[in-house]
Amino acid sequence: MRTTNAFVVACLALTLAPMVAQAVIVYGDPAAAPSTHRNLSAPAGVWLDTGWQFEGTFGSGTSAYTGTPIAANAFITAHHVGAVSDITYNGITYSVVGPGTQIGTTDLQVWKISGNFPKWAPLYQPTDGALSGKSLVVFGRGVQPGTAVNTTKPISVTVHNGWQWGAVDGAAGGALSWGTNQVDGVYTDPTLGKFVVFSADSISGINEGTLVDKDSGGGVFVQGADGAWKLAGINYGVVPSQYSLALDGSNSFNAAIFNTNALYAGPPWASATPQTSFASSISDSYTQILQAIPEPSTLLFATASALFLASRRRRAAPITQHPESIGALAVAV
Repeated sequence: MRTTNAFVVACLALTLAPMVAQAVIVYGDPAAAPSTHRNLSAPAGVWLDTGWQFEGTFGSGTSAYTGTPIAANAFITAHHVGAVSDITYNGITYSVVGPGTQIGTTDLQVWKISGNFPKWAPLYQPTDGALSGKSLVVFGRGVQPGTAVNTTKPISVTVHNGWQWGAVDGAAGGALSWGTNQVDGVYTDPTLGKFVVFSADSISGINEGTLVDKDSGGGVFVQGADGAWKLAGINYGVVPSQYSLALDGSNSFNAAIFNTNALYAGPPWASATPQTSFASSISDSYTQILQAIPEPSTLLFATASALFLASRRRRAAPITQHPESIGALAVAV
């Protein structure tokens, strides 16, 4: 469980220096090659069907992002990624009908498509309860893990801190990846509204993660009151993202950091605090999102969601792993 002080520091950092996010890196095995520090295939085992099946992709190169279908003819993504021309989902590319609908002043944007998605994600609702302390699975596209970040304690013990941001994957943009984490709490920004907050550390195993570049628009999934995995957030940003081995900030670099030992973050430069990711909250904009879904999808959405949840209830009981035993997601901005 993350501490209250760390949560407060992270929220203050967002106020001072927001960074929009864009891709997913996990802690993995510190001794393994950088390329192994992303989960590039669908989650399995206890993480099966936790949201991967609902993620679509759009854009290319350095403008490659993620969107999540939420109705037969609509998907949701981050507002700050800009215009969308089409989205590829389940191997099929759909044309987007613009303009999109921004949800109030938040970083959420709903887009309509020409045609119909075969399936879509259920939304986390206010009736699903408080998010704090719940396990989450996060998805995004983006940069590869780059050079390892290592520091040495005063007693000359080498500590693995994390990975610098690497390159974007190929001409088609970043590869979809995933990680796990735990919700620290919900932060309210006076303009952008409420955010689901989760921080990175090295205690939750190989799937521990944090947001990185090109993860914007990716979905954050949390189990609802009925045990079904539901879309609870859309990736927005991460703070801090810029680090240095020196207090003056010299030779700074962007990185996914799980251990802040001997690192400084900034500017302004100071001893690094836990890296924290922010995703725009779905439940706090639930009514407005439903209103933005174009007709006649609203009725279809309600009916399909009810059928989906009923089928999930028949399948299995909710996962009840202890938060400290599961991984967390890393995403680069």
